[in-house]
Amino acid sequence: RAAADFRRLAERTLGTAPDASLYYIEADIILAGLGMGVNLVELTRCNGAEIDAWTVDADRPGLRRTLERLVAAGCHQITTNDPDELGPMIREIAECS
Repeated sequence: RAAADFRRLAERTLGTAPDASLYYIEADIILAGLGMGVNLVELTRCNGAEIDAWTVDADRPGLRRTLERLVAAGCHQITTNDPDELGPMIREIAECS
């Protein structure tokens, strides 16, 4: 994987569904892009669309850091199977951002 690959993914996503109001992007792909210096959230929301990172659950190693990175990247929502556990943490992170 290279930074250019993540940029191409964002371009392909926008090209495939240019009028979408919400894009669902796997959280691990967003995080991998961030690790390469590419913010897929920023690149795909350029048409005003919102971004959902899926799926992040409570048993994920490094959960808080993962949520911090996704919120900082600009994700509008995060899909989880554990909303009661993640909800308060996400709200706290968002308030501190």
